[in-house]
Amino acid sequence: MNRALCEKMIEACIQAELDVLDGKSTTFEGRTLTLENLSDIRKARQEWETKLAVFQRGKRPQYALARFT
Repeated sequence: MNRALCEKMIEACIQAELDVLDGKSTTFEGRTLTLENLSDIRKARQEWETKLAVFQRGKRPQYALARFT
């Protein structure tokens, strides 16, 4: 998995959302999705956006230093 794949999947999710909102069904990840699956499409987009954010942070942990006493 890389940044380009994340961006491509986010674009695919957005297109699927638009298709569903226009009343079309769309095939995404091997499944045919229609209006009742809009929440699944949005969930998938959020997951890919989270993965992309990890790449944009440079895969660094949130905390650079931890001190234990």
